[in-house]
Amino acid sequence: MFWGLIVEPGRKYSQTVENSFHISKATVDLSSVTDEDITLLLDYEGQQEYILCHLNKSIKQESLDLNFQAGDVISLFTQGKGSIHLSGYLLGEDEDDDMTLGEMMEEEDEDEDEECEEEEEEEVVEAKGNKRPMPVNGQAMPQKKKKMEVDAPAPAEEKEPTKSKNQKKKERKQQQKAQAPAPAEEVKSPVAAAPAKKNNAESKTPAEPATKKLAGGLIIEDIKVGTGLTAASGQKVAVYYEGRLQKNNKKFDQSKKGPGFKFNLGAGEVIKGWDVGVAGMKIGGKRKITVPAHMGYGKGGSPPVIPPNSTLIFEVELKGIN
Repeated sequence: MFWGLIVEPGRKYSQTVENSFHISKATVDLSSVTDEDITLLLDYEGQQEYILCHLNKSIKQESLDLNFQAGDVISLFTQGKGSIHLSGYLLGEDEDDDMTLGEMMEEEDEDEDEECEEEEEEEVVEAKGNKRPMPVNGQAMPQKKKKMEVDAPAPAEEKEPTKSKNQKKKERKQQQKAQAPAPAEEVKSPVAAAPAKKNNAESKTPAEPATKKLAGGLIIEDIKVGTGLTAASGQKVAVYYEGRLQKNNKKFDQSKKGPGFKFNLGAGEVIKGWDVGVAGMKIGGKRKITVPAHMGYGKGGSPPVIPPNSTLIFEVELKGIN
């Protein structure tokens, strides 16, 4: 879903990310630009400021490829006289349909009264968002159920004394009938024990798809073995995937819609851990791939989402082979 943000000069747009999003393009507003360059900057986690691009009358726009995940603390601002328009899309499946980055970001103004008003506006947005998840209804529903449980037994207790004689007769008959089937159950019990042994034997078979450690320290684990064609180097494959940092299990990227992410296996179009880890998968299969830093993004990482020397964990599902 589309969002956009206009970064005006002299303002800083900050937030702790709640809804993951992707920035695709930065475009300068020619009506406000001068002969000077306008620089777009990012403050990530309060650690360092990064230059994202320089724009001017000659260079009017720049393509970006930045993902920001829930929990990231970021600030976007410019240097120079002119506005920059950012555009992109929301990530994941839980975002509100009409949410824009302008609603997600909070302007840092020096006036404390304006900051208070902005906080009140954010509370309104969060209240609307709570209509979709469970927290609000999740607290009210158990209370109603408790009332129903307390009220329901009351009439049953009042009726018991009026039927006690009939119930005693019925209970005696039921006890007499219940005594007869007991031996039959004892005779059948050895037969019922036989399938239990089969289940114990079957329970040992799932241990076969063991974790494998490949050359270079790459670790693969087949969560589900596919039944289709096998992926090999030189083929074009399509996959669904989700990537997380091993140190804190933080998700930094995913693709689980449409035809999936496509690349030529073994051609160096992706990190080395994928070229090695996806090979041998069958269509329909799912695999967990633990990628050491030297087979991923190395010492430099991929700021701001992947820190230096990061071990990455991917869950990959092979959707097709061309």
